Amino acid sequence: MPLTSESDWAAHDGIWDGNETVWHAWEPECDACGRAESSLKEQLLSCSGCLVAKYCNKQCQKQDWNRGHKTQCHLYEANRKLSSVFAKSLGPGTVNDPKFNLADKLAEWYAPRSLVPGISN
Repeated sequence: MPLTSESDWAAHDGIWDGNETVWHAWEPECDACGRAESSLKEQLLSCSGCLVAKYCNKQCQKQDWNRGHKTQCHLYEANRKLSSVFAKSLGPGTVNDPKFNLADKLAEWYAPRSLVPGISN
């Protein structure tokens, strides 16, 4: 459940006390120089090809590209595109269908057999 009000946040105040290393493991950082996003004045830039790699500036992006990101980038990009094609290929009645409602499907599945035409108890 998202924390939406000030009282929600207050209830969780101090949750990271003593666990800073856990927090820093999740903090985004530049893939080239390792600077944490919190130490920058702006958000990290995403690689426009793969959208996975993050950089604090164009210099870091160029440096990482020359160190081998160009190979990884194409793989990440291909994976992203294939995943998108696969998700779009899912047909009606799947989780990709905007009309899909899990509660309705469960209600249909567990409906008493006597209510299903052609089936008796």
